[in-house]
Amino acid sequence: MTQTFEITDAKNFSKEEAQRKVNEHYHDRLTYKGQEFFDTIYVNRIIPAADDVLEVGRNGQECYLGYVADLDQFISGWDVSYLEDEDEDEDDCPRSESTDPQGNWVLVAVLPVGLTTHEIGGCGLFYSSAIISDYDKLHRNFPSLIDIRLD
Repeated sequence: MTQTFEITDAKNFSKEEAQRKVNEHYHDRLTYKGQEFFDTIYVNRIIPAADDVLEVGRNGQECYLGYVADLDQFISGWDVSYLEDEDEDEDDCPRSESTDPQGNWVLVAVLPVGLTTHEIGGCGLFYSSAIISDYDKLHRNFPSLIDIRLD
């Protein structure tokens, strides 16, 4: 029998050990509350729930997934090009000093119970050099955050 790792058990390990276990078991041997994680939870529930809230359609690309163990909550990160619409006020998201194109990055907190969501976000692209400190800030704000997928 192939050994799996139940991601909700991450709270029982140090952050480093939990991260190692997630890395070892992702993609085919990670579970969430006994269910296969990648297809059942991530592809079929988390991505559609986040996409529904953001209404990104073809304007967005999911680029991050993390799990906050002590909150039993997933955080899905997206690069979104909302500013393609002429009605948008470009001053809402000023061009960064980096070479990245103008756009928004959005983090959606996906609560597993009913997969209700709420949204937080910022300017630039999620992984641009201009916001690396925001990625670090995300980990400071959620000390038990474990990276599942970095794209």
